[in-house]
Amino acid sequence: EQLQAYTAWVNSQLKKRPGSRVIQNLPLDMKDGVAFIQLIEVVGKYCIKHLS
Repeated sequence: EQLQAYTAWVNSQLKKRPGSRVIQNLPLDMKDGVAFIQLIEVVGKYCIKHLS
């Protein structure tokens, strides 16, 4: 399934960033934005500061 493939890819990227959580349910786990920002940091090789 496509969702499983996306989830696996996201987790493979997040493993490159210490302190990132493992995604189990992509839509639910991305909902608060934290994992999404961490993914952007890894893929974009950019640090996003001042998150609340």
